[in-house]
Amino acid sequence: MKPLLTSLLVSAVLLQAPAAFSQDRGGRDNHGPVRPGDNRPGNDRHDRNDRHDDRRDNDRIERDRRDREERDRRDREERDRREKEERDRHRHNPPRRDPNPPPRYPDYPRHPTYPSHPNYPTYPNYPNYPTYPTPPSSYDNSVYFSDITRRSGGEWVRVNFSYASYVDHVRAYASSASIMVHEAILHTQSGRQLVIRNLASQMLYPGNSYTSEYITAGERIVAIDLRLESYGNYGDVRLTVSSSNGTPQIYAVRYP
Repeated sequence: MKPLLTSLLVSAVLLQAPAAFSQDRGGRDNHGPVRPGDNRPGNDRHDRNDRHDDRRDNDRIERDRRDREERDRRDREERDRREKEERDRHRHNPPRRDPNPPPRYPDYPRHPTYPSHPNYPTYPNYPNYPTYPTPPSSYDNSVYFSDITRRSGGEWVRVNFSYASYVDHVRAYASSASIMVHEAILHTQSGRQLVIRNLASQMLYPGNSYTSEYITAGERIVAIDLRLESYGNYGDVRLTVSSSNGTPQIYAVRYP
């Protein structure tokens, strides 16, 4: 009976051994001896899964931070010192031009010319295209009235157009005596009559030219009537008609 109880007790102890070993929560595990340094004071040795031996020392972290700040401060001071020395050097000893500069190299042509090969064909130099003159902005034609007397009220003269034409300006030039232009009238193709304001009631002095305003009739002109009176001896007048649509074909007509 005793041997049977002894064997049963040994078996029960052997079956309970793994569970006892698995609940060991000391500083020692089942897979090897305790690592060196685990017995330092202040570490938690009651849980093998919560190890704090890899944390950095707070004093060493603070010491590293102070070292970095000190290095940065020394670098800033060194940089400021060098900048101040550079400014002082330029202030008291500014750069000067060399009184005897070295000779410059000759300016080579931007597009160098190479000698032509004797076997290469030579092409003739063609002449430049002719430059045609710019067309005039206006075309002029003139008529001449001579021996204008001092009649009572003046003498009527007419500038007739061979064909109706647009007119831009009318110029009058007196050559020998002063001439009074009492009236200046344009006759349009539709039968309207327009007054030339800058020439009507205008005294033409010898040697001077008088130009009318820009004529904006809006249609072609067929004739120009003027009433002229000489203030002196016999007078002469040259009337010039300008047009930007070609040379106007005009001729003078004297009324008896």
